Amino acid sequence: MSSFFAELKRRNVVRVAVLYGVVSWLILQVSDVAMPALGLPEWSITLVLYFLAIGFPIALIFAWAFELTPDGLKRTKEVDPRSSVTPATGQKINTLIIGVLSAALIFVVIDSYVLDRDRDTAAGQANDESEQETSPRTIEPTGAPALTSIAVLPFVDMSPNKDQEYFTDGISEELLNLLAKIQDFKVAGRTSSFAFKGQNQDLRVIGDKLGVSTILEGSVRKQEDRIRVTAQLVKVDDGYHLWSDTYDRQLDDVFAIQDEIATEVVAALKQTLLGENDRIVIASARSTENTEAYTAYLRGKHMMQDRTADGLYKALREFRHATQVDPDFAPAWAGVANAYSLLNSYGLRTADEVLPLASDAAEKAMTLAPDEGDAWAARGLLLMQEGAPLEERIPVLEKAVALNPSDATAMMWLSSQLKQFGREEEGEEVILRAYAVDPLNPTLLFNLAVNNAFEGDLEAADRYSTELEEIKPDWDGTYRLKQQIANAKGRRDEQLRWALKALEYNPQGVDTLVALAELYMDFGDMERARDYTDRVREINPLHGGAIALQADIRLLGGDPGGAWAMLNRTLEKQPDDPVLLAQAGYMALLESRTDAARGFYERFIRPDPNEQRWLFPDFQFVFNAPGLILAYRLQGDQDRAEALRRQCIEALGPYDNDSLWFAPFLKARLAGAAGDRQGTIDNLRKSVEAGAAGNYTTDLLPEFAEYRDDPEVAPLLETMAQRRQEFARAIADGS
Repeated sequence: MSSFFAELKRRNVVRVAVLYGVVSWLILQVSDVAMPALGLPEWSITLVLYFLAIGFPIALIFAWAFELTPDGLKRTKEVDPRSSVTPATGQKINTLIIGVLSAALIFVVIDSYVLDRDRDTAAGQANDESEQETSPRTIEPTGAPALTSIAVLPFVDMSPNKDQEYFTDGISEELLNLLAKIQDFKVAGRTSSFAFKGQNQDLRVIGDKLGVSTILEGSVRKQEDRIRVTAQLVKVDDGYHLWSDTYDRQLDDVFAIQDEIATEVVAALKQTLLGENDRIVIASARSTENTEAYTAYLRGKHMMQDRTADGLYKALREFRHATQVDPDFAPAWAGVANAYSLLNSYGLRTADEVLPLASDAAEKAMTLAPDEGDAWAARGLLLMQEGAPLEERIPVLEKAVALNPSDATAMMWLSSQLKQFGREEEGEEVILRAYAVDPLNPTLLFNLAVNNAFEGDLEAADRYSTELEEIKPDWDGTYRLKQQIANAKGRRDEQLRWALKALEYNPQGVDTLVALAELYMDFGDMERARDYTDRVREINPLHGGAIALQADIRLLGGDPGGAWAMLNRTLEKQPDDPVLLAQAGYMALLESRTDAARGFYERFIRPDPNEQRWLFPDFQFVFNAPGLILAYRLQGDQDRAEALRRQCIEALGPYDNDSLWFAPFLKARLAGAAGDRQGTIDNLRKSVEAGAAGNYTTDLLPEFAEYRDDPEVAPLLETMAQRRQEFARAIADGS
């Protein structure tokens, strides 16, 4: 053995090993500084290390097998030991080692005292410049992130069979939930963080889009009953690793792994970014220790995101499976409640069918976890669908947001309720905060754009629409949004184009099918309109909107008896459906049955017995109020008619904008119902100037009946009718 080591030294193998190690270290140090500056991805440094590691044994084998002689490179066994020059070569290698070590020392000094100072100076200049900039109206996620801001990216499934996607997603989600509970930490929302799943983008790009300064990423490898979790916390601006660790555990210990990783991450953030050494040991108040239930719950959350019929029904099955496996799993019960509520919200099931089931599930979630935001959010959504008073809905959703400040969806729901309650500024602040937390959430972007469109800020609406199309080009909601913006602009032809596009991506999209039926009725194509309403009723036989449209088709076809027969049959099954009651009130007014009309309207626009006000379960009910105002006036109760008219105008709130057609058109209807001729004329004129085309009911609306021959009103109504005809001709020519 001693002779072998002596031969290693004689052939300079040891010196080559030392030289290779020193040169490799210097290359890695230079790469660590240069590669981020050159914009190269973070994995480039790993690639350099990989190649250097491969080269090490090759260099040693080369040094053993070959010798550099005055006559060139020769195999060692071909060189006579008496004429070997290995001692001279060894001296040269020693000189090279000393030279490389000197270069390494110089580099360390420059990096520590020159480059660091330049980086600090550049950072200071950037901060000074940012302080001089004015803040924009909207909260941009790409603004300067707080030091304690973090995004948890989906962990990568490194298992041999690549069959642990939901398991790896679960670790990421649980870490996100745990970190979100740490006071003063800004945690990017789940939807936005998971938007980068499988994309392998540069972390600096991700951090910029999410507005965070640090990113937690990692991988999971599961083999038989063992699991290895690797996690690393990376600083976005320079790619430096603040902390990393690897956990090898039995699979049944996975939840403890999540807590352990979260504890280490928080400690790293506090120590590295804030200089605080206190340690918060995180032990989550997890609602289940059953991995099967938890995995089913995660699948349900994933499937519910797109809000399609298929997705919602599959999500419901997964949530229900989770509750069967673990009946005490509160978030799964909240998921059941949300799935039922959303089935009603998206027109797939009636309120009578699913809201009692949603109520039972929400109550179960609240009982099991009264301090969990998910349960309160589910309760808030249910109250919205039930049409409970705003005074009840808002505190529930405020509690949900307080318990889970990273729940952008709960913030979105809260914002809509605040705006309906007249707290517009507060509602706007809440939804912008949601956007800052979860800027890539498709449903949130949809609602932001719609709000801006109908508040008159079409530029902002188009901007959010563009963002949505970039992240979800294959989602029907992307094109339903474009249809809504086209509606705000009064472009019926564009509405039709985008609605048809949305239908390509979701053939069971009830809202889209109803919109298409209404548009074709506007264009006089009753056959196509009937076809789309039939398709809606194949999905939901008791859909109020589709039945009301079918009643209108019969009315326009001269069959009021058939319209009433259809309506009455459905009202027997759904006596509280507001859409059907509104249709019945409208049809009763057309027949001059004022008392009956008032009875229908007051069954869903309920007078408050304590004061002269009415309970509006939803802002959309304002569009049905002109019928009730007209009924009051025709009965001689002008004071009541005016009081309801004023309340409706107040309810318009941020949507009371004369730059768009729909607000002045609604105010014209309110004025006509109250008998205010001049208000009718003034608002109709504003609506026409803003591009109003009206719809198929405009020529029939009872509130305009007494003004149809008025010399100032008639031309305005005729202009809208001509615009509908022009749209119809343009569509016919293009088809």
